[in-house]
Amino acid sequence: MRGSGTSLIAKLEAVTPLFLGGADPRGQPELRPPAFRGTLRYWLRAALGGVLGDADLAGLRQAEAQVFGSASEHQAAASPVTVRIEGSSALSTVNYSELTGGQQHRQQKRHTVRAGLAYLFFAARRTRWQPERKALTGSFYLQLRLRPGQSDGALQKAYAALWLLTHLGGVGSRARRGAGAVQAVDQNFAPIPDLPLPVQARTPRQLVDELQTGLRKIQQVLGKAYSPDFQKPSEFDIIHPNTCRIWVLNRVYPQWYDALDEIGRCFSEFRNRRRPDYEVLRGVIARNESLSQPVQRAAFGLPLPLYYRSLNQQVTLQSYRHDRRASPLVIRAVKLADGQYTVLLVWFQSRFLPDGDKLVLKKDKAELAKGPVPGDTLISTFITGPDPVKRSLRDRGLHLLQVTYG
Repeated sequence: MRGSGTSLIAKLEAVTPLFLGGADPRGQPELRPPAFRGTLRYWLRAALGGVLGDADLAGLRQAEAQVFGSASEHQAAASPVTVRIEGSSALSTVNYSELTGGQQHRQQKRHTVRAGLAYLFFAARRTRWQPERKALTGSFYLQLRLRPGQSDGALQKAYAALWLLTHLGGVGSRARRGAGAVQAVDQNFAPIPDLPLPVQARTPRQLVDELQTGLRKIQQVLGKAYSPDFQKPSEFDIIHPNTCRIWVLNRVYPQWYDALDEIGRCFSEFRNRRRPDYEVLRGVIARNESLSQPVQRAAFGLPLPLYYRSLNQQVTLQSYRHDRRASPLVIRAVKLADGQYTVLLVWFQSRFLPDGDKLVLKKDKAELAKGPVPGDTLISTFITGPDPVKRSLRDRGLHLLQVTYG
């Protein structure tokens, strides 16, 4: 694999399918540099926030611009590090129903639908008005190139963001629900010594050690200890021991879809018809009652589409002032070095919605009721339990290993 000390070339594999929209979000998916550039910037911001804190946003933006540039009208600057994608034409396309077993189930009655995976990839399903989404699978090449005259430190920080993306995150739609996980297969060199991109771990416990070592190495590259200058919850997603908790499931699976399907089933059953959320929302729809208490399910992300079959009513719970709020909980499949798979959970304990915002329940465009914003207790319950009624991961015997990196 050719390259130089100013040009990193990494071969990446789509461990789980990439739902990346092209000109038509429901049409042919396209793998383009902007999707990666935006995701890399997100992970760099999360890493920088851990050492700079969340109070000095101007200083944080300046640190970001020193790696990926700035589009600000007051301080526009080209990116010191360019991002290129090669080999995307060799990727294969797969649609939602093939992934979840829907097509095979209709053709072969003995085939089992992957209900948990279908739940996690829910937004990619076919609707009354839109076709199902397609995703990309396979491998491709990503290049991070340092522009002439720029500091090597910029490439190191871009590489740190890529390491975080390929170990903790994903790209595209449903990335926080298991889709879009990419991992490195090979690389021409490592801008940060002793921090390879490919996963080396062969067991979940080894993966915990690898993540702990990598996170500490990145902190050293950023040049500072974790900052005490932040609020809890933090103002945005930051990688800091006090506001970002990471676990590895101490179980392995033969295929990525087996891993996500089990977690998806647990997640679905934990949230489905959850009390008192179910009765509170039903009261608003059926009897025009007020939304007097927080809907705890909303803590996993907004908007939240809901269908009450007994009432034949479809409604949406969303933020009053914002279009959406990404889930604070990232669910990711990881391919281990021996070819088996496990699951990673990343919980960012950042502010759910800005002060003064509310939840609003809508039917079409009509507002049915407003209510308070939930806390994050339900996320903690799902991960660590106990919950004897709906059963947490722990209640189901899914043991998690925590990554400690502070």
